[in-house]
Amino acid sequence: MNSTTLHIGYDAKRLFFNSSGLGNYSRTLVENVINHSAIDNNEIIKVSLFTHKQPRLNFANKYPRIGNAILNNGVSVIQPHTLNPVWRTWGMGKSVQKNKIDVFHGLSNEIPQDLPKGIMSVVTIHDVLFKQIPKQYSWVDRKIYDYKTGYALKHATKVIATSKATANAINSYFSFPASKIHVVYQSIQSEFFKPILELNQTEKSTITSEYISKIIATAPYIIYHSTFNYRKNHLRLLKAFNAIKDKVDFNLVLPGFMGHSWKTVNAYINDNNLENRVSAMGEVSFNVLLVLLRNAKGFIYPSLNEGFGIPLAEAAAMKLPFMVSDIPVFKELIGLETECLFKPDNINSISQALMKLNDGNIGQNLGANWTNLHQSIIDKTHPDQVAKQLMEIYQL
Repeated sequence: MNSTTLHIGYDAKRLFFNSSGLGNYSRTLVENVINHSAIDNNEIIKVSLFTHKQPRLNFANKYPRIGNAILNNGVSVIQPHTLNPVWRTWGMGKSVQKNKIDVFHGLSNEIPQDLPKGIMSVVTIHDVLFKQIPKQYSWVDRKIYDYKTGYALKHATKVIATSKATANAINSYFSFPASKIHVVYQSIQSEFFKPILELNQTEKSTITSEYISKIIATAPYIIYHSTFNYRKNHLRLLKAFNAIKDKVDFNLVLPGFMGHSWKTVNAYINDNNLENRVSAMGEVSFNVLLVLLRNAKGFIYPSLNEGFGIPLAEAAAMKLPFMVSDIPVFKELIGLETECLFKPDNINSISQALMKLNDGNIGQNLGANWTNLHQSIIDKTHPDQVAKQLMEIYQL
């Protein structure tokens, strides 16, 4: 490996084709590495993205920072000339070798099985929820995830987990030593640190639509941005809100990808006449999400289980008061501030959390500590910190 040039390859399937969690992780991680290479003049970093099919034409517009890096030839996109349906498992490894990659990073629990042993391989394991909550996965999916994760743990040179909680779960279910796992948190996108005035006119017109303006102007609101699936626990949140809606002055705003629980959530809203108090928005653009967060009264995160949970870090960057589920990864991120925790499987506990957000008084001990708590979470997930950790791993 050249001591001054490092050629890093990434499995970019999720980067190009996933608009939620795994896609955001992939894009922010690669962006962090690109930005690090621009700052560190002592090291030349080349980046190649391996994709199984042609990226969408609007990708550069939707994700301009990494899109522009690709268009300006700062990043190479490697696509196979093959119809092989399992190219990412058997085929991508040979392509990695052909393109003289020094370090290959599988960004979502797997690495190619034809990757030559002479190439350093890194894999990120986001979670093993298919083991922890198997009922939320089909039998086929469980078998596939189990096999790919097990293979990656056995054959990757380095293993990254997105939290200590995930590292411990890997150890429990795969008997893989937690001491051999590098914990690197997911980073926050840099836009969370920019004032809204820095957006261009097109972005401003998008986010000031009548619909968004009405949501912001109607009443104070608590936000929960997450994919609509049963693990994310939207239905219990709605039941908890419905129980105390006459005692609070805020509404609920719920943006997120329309997954398996979308219809159930909307049916509950309609059946309980909550249309004027709850906005189940579905997927929104990144700029709309920024505006919704900036104008929120607080943030709640009732998820039943997470490998990490980047929305909490985003809420901290926005300086929002928050209440989160009493689960290992959130306790890991917030430390000793137990005043912010509630039981996600208990509707009454969620109701009490909402009441705390309404009163703006989350326990006598927190008060002035919000600034320190927000900064503690930001420090753990800041792009510069994540990039530094990644480069140390790539060069070990």
